[in-house]
Amino acid sequence: MKSTSWKEIVEVLGMASIVASLVFVGLQLRQSQELGISEIMSNMSDRKTALHELITDHAEVWHKACGGEELDPAARIIAGRIFMALIGDSISEYVAYETGIIRSESRQQRVIEQLAAEIWLYPGLRQMAESHGDRHYGAVEATGTGFGEGFGKRLVERLEELDSGQTAPSVDTIWCGSV
Repeated sequence: MKSTSWKEIVEVLGMASIVASLVFVGLQLRQSQELGISEIMSNMSDRKTALHELITDHAEVWHKACGGEELDPAARIIAGRIFMALIGDSISEYVAYETGIIRSESRQQRVIEQLAAEIWLYPGLRQMAESHGDRHYGAVEATGTGFGEGFGKRLVERLEELDSGQTAPSVDTIWCGSV
């Protein structure tokens, strides 16, 4: 009987150690996921900060660009960089919501609404969007990654709704201010 009880004790200890190791692995995976999400959020924050700094550093050029004023070649380059940063920021945020890294369908739609409102309201942004076309806000579709595939389509659809007069923008503009 003693050998049987030792055998049972060893089996129970073995099972307990397996369960403990699985719990430990689960905790490590959760921690890694939280760390990854934190890093993505930090990168998004850095990207947004860089966009704000770019706009602040070139406020006069950006103000003229948003209003559709004529720009000299150097100013057009600066405005183009800001516009590309704005599109990149929007795509990045959209993809974070689309992939489930950040769970919020309403926030994902707000990214589209915000960018569409800015492009629709400001003639200079509209000109930049039309001149850049799918090269920028459709860039994610061209990667073939499957992420962000609806971004360009949803943006164009929202712009068409605004153009048709069906609805008005449902957000305040934040990137161009009042031009």
